[in-house]
Amino acid sequence: MIAEENTPSEALDAAVRAWSRYQVKELVGAGGGGFVWRAIDPRIDRQVALKFLRVDDAKLAARLLREAQAQARIDHPNVCKVYDVGSLDGRPYIAMQFCEGKTLDRAELPDVVDRASAGVTAMRSALRRIERHLHALDAGKAWTFVLHDVHGYDLDEVSQITGVSRSAAQSRLVRGRRALHDRIARDPELAGLLREHSLREDS
Repeated sequence: MIAEENTPSEALDAAVRAWSRYQVKELVGAGGGGFVWRAIDPRIDRQVALKFLRVDDAKLAARLLREAQAQARIDHPNVCKVYDVGSLDGRPYIAMQFCEGKTLDRAELPDVVDRASAGVTAMRSALRRIERHLHALDAGKAWTFVLHDVHGYDLDEVSQITGVSRSAAQSRLVRGRRALHDRIARDPELAGLLREHSLREDS
């Protein structure tokens, strides 16, 4: 369901792949506000991650620039380095460090599972069940919930991204939250996982 929203438009994908500034290899990720391609900077033969906005919007472009500026000020091994910012056919992008690895749902826990990692296991299982409930919702409600409550976009930005009015986006959000809450409340296994995680945190 949500995966259908994670494909860039043909125009954007074609423009990125025909770009001479970077040699784009593959689409590696998609989120609430944009898409990420793995690419090579031919000038210095360096692999990078190119993040482009999902839609062409001045407010979102300013937000992307602020994100790049904030990230560029951080020097930490667990934070991707920012190499470049710019635009392609009016669509802003960030070029940043490409990090090989696994997504969180595929990451392996240490062989020795102590109390803390057991809590992580419980929470990971809970998140997977919540994700399944989210996928069971109407696509519009689920996508609006992810954009607003997970990625932090305001309703005006959600409206721009999803192509519906602000009032429609707000209605989807309210109904989506209610539907997700109802599904979670009727899931005894999920309640047990969350309770297990809470007890481990309190102990």
